Order: sequence, then C-alpha cells, then structure tokens
Amino acid sequence: AACERVVPQLNMAAHDDVWQSTARNRFLELWTSQLAKLPLQSASHMESLAARARFGTFYLTDVSEKLPETSMTMSIGELEEAIVKHRRNRKTSMRGPPHTPAPTAAEPEVSKPEMISIMPSRGLSSTSQVTKPKKRKRKKQAGIGASFCLGLLPSNTSEAKHQEHCLACYLGALQSLGFVMQSQHAEQRWILGVSASQAYQLEVALDSELKVATISERQLCWVHATLIEDRARRHGSMHDAILESHDMRLKVATTDPVLPDSQLFEAVKGDGEALIQARSGVPVPAQSASQWLRDRMCYARRLDQSLKLSVPTSHSRSSIVSAEIAIGAEYMGRQLQLQRNSCELTLKLDSKQLQEALTNGSAATRAIGEQFWEASCALSVALQAETRNSKTPS
Repeated sequence: AACERVVPQLNMAAHDDVWQSTARNRFLELWTSQLAKLPLQSASHMESLAARARFGTFYLTDVSEKLPETSMTMSIGELEEAIVKHRRNRKTSMRGPPHTPAPTAAEPEVSKPEMISIMPSRGLSSTSQVTKPKKRKRKKQAGIGASFCLGLLPSNTSEAKHQEHCLACYLGALQSLGFVMQSQHAEQRWILGVSASQAYQLEVALDSELKVATISERQLCWVHATLIEDRARRHGSMHDAILESHDMRLKVATTDPVLPDSQLFEAVKGDGEALIQARSGVPVPAQSASQWLRDRMCYARRLDQSLKLSVPTSHSRSSIVSAEIAIGAEYMGRQLQLQRNSCELTLKLDSKQLQEALTNGSAATRAIGEQFWEASCALSVALQAETRNSKTPS
C-alpha cells in the first residue's frame, strides 16, 4: 500500500518504559518497510518528500453512532479493529486526476416494441414450492473515524493572548533543546482546500491578490503514526487556555502537483480572478468563482506569521531537524463560516539527509528514523514541561 499507518499507540500510566519501547519498535518497523516502497526514481515524490512530527490532540468522530447496539462501551481491542476498518488507504502512489463526465449526445429515439400480453398457464396447479429460509445477514461493525487537532489551543478559542501564550511555550521548549531563531515572516498567506471528488482533495495556494499560485493534490502519507498521551493523568482541561499535555503524530508524505495545462487546474483557476474575498481577515467565496468551485471549498487556512528555528550543526544529532511555528486561523463548513484560531508547531526532518539515507538502504533508513524518533520525543517532553510550568496571561 502507498499509505499505511500504525494503530494509535496508547500510553499506559503504569508502564512508561515498556510503552515507549513498544511504540518505538512499532514505529521503526513501519518506517523501514513503508519507505522501502517509495519510488526513488520519481522526481515529484523525491522533491516533495517530507517527514514531520506535530503536536496536538487525537480524537474519534461519531463514536455514539458506531457503538454496538447492545452496549455503550467497547474494549481497546474492539476500538483498534474499528479504527483499522475505517481506513481508506490509497493502494498506489500513482493515479490520474478525477474525470469530469463530458456531456453525451442525445441518443436517437427508437420505436418501442409492441407489447404482448402474457396469459397465465392453464396447467395443473401443483403444491406450493418449498423455499429455503433466507439467512439473516449479520450486521457488520461500522468503522470509527479518527482525526488530529493540531496545536495546544482547546475549545476553538479566539483570544489573541492564548496564541501568544502557546507561542511562548513553543519557543521555551525549543530553546531548552538548543534551537535558535533563523527567520520570521509576518506576511499573510492563504491556502484553500477543494474537494474535487469524494476521494480527491486539492490544496490551492493563493498569491497576494488571492488568485491561484499553485495547485497540488492532498499529501499522500507513506508513514502515519500517532502516540497518545495517557488521558488519566492529563493535566488541564479542554476549557483551559492551552493544553498542558498533548499527543504526537509522525508522518512521511509526498505531494503530486496539478499541472497548469490540465483540465482540473483550469476548472479551479477559472477566469483568473480572485477565488475568495478577505473581509477583515475572514474569507468569503468570491462571486467570480464558479459554482462548481464554491460548492467544493471545504476549508480556507490563513497564515499570519511563521517562525523557523534550527539547531547549530555543532549541537549533537538534533541538527538533522528544524522547527517551524505557524500562527493563523482556519475556516471551514458551509460558506467557510466556522472559525478556529491556530498556533501549530512542526518538527521537520532534513529532506536531503532522508533522501540520502533511502538511497543507502534499509539500515541507513532505520538509523535516521531512530534519530527522528528521539528528537521528536525529546521535543514532546520539553514542550510538556514548558506548558505545565508556564502561567496563562491575564
């Protein structure tokens, strides 16, 4: 499979060491086996190859509707089975874009055949035929969907002071590990999500005039793993300013571009006008956009500020990673009316070093995976300590 994931690894409160060791081994097995399938000869895959660790909250969706009819609870084993059943993994890394059905010419009318009345048989009536009882089909257990909410801002908070608090915690954790600031950008940027079909989603980057800059297919994940913090000992609540504990998600993904001369690119670009209007930072689908596009805009992401940090090359093995903090907001729902502010931290593995490891075989691939795992876990621990020791600004 082009996409594969580890069933979320639950942290047991009484077995931290065992849990860490088990989670690490499961991750490295997936990392090594999946990256061995990556098409190294594909320029688009290698140029877009990215390994990231992100921090937030793992959650399940629509659980009440998927529970067994006779029970309101389920075991961890049943939960794992339901999550696996809900997967929709792509089976190949190469696929064509969705095709818009072309209008077909009207077929010529054909004269209807003359109807013939069929009379009932006059033969002797026999005993009624014995029919086999129909087997009742056993209702299959429905899969349970899961998602990951990035960042430490709970309850869709919209106050700027909470974003500032979250940013201060990120910087404190990174600086404790030797990261130093490399660059800061405060230019506003927009990214749109467009559902071209049920299984084909696009990411559209807009320029300063809110017109199409680039279009790419949604990322294809090769490695997908989630480590869930023990909820029983999680400090803070979903109503606090920021979460004091978090889950961690590690992914390796590639991105396929949508070519400018393709029919799909033209359908999104339209007549070249702006796709949205930004009113005080809030997006509204532009009237100049086609109805097809307005119906398929599933989210808009606004980036207000980005910070990039790295570790000097003289500072241990962590120099293979860099960090990026993105501050902004996300809009979703019908006509993009639902808003959620965001402050997200991403740890990135150096793509050139990852590509070099892939060309050197499975041993080198596993070794760089171990370094990425250790760097991600170290940042997770530092971030948790920072959030618990910090105070929410009044």
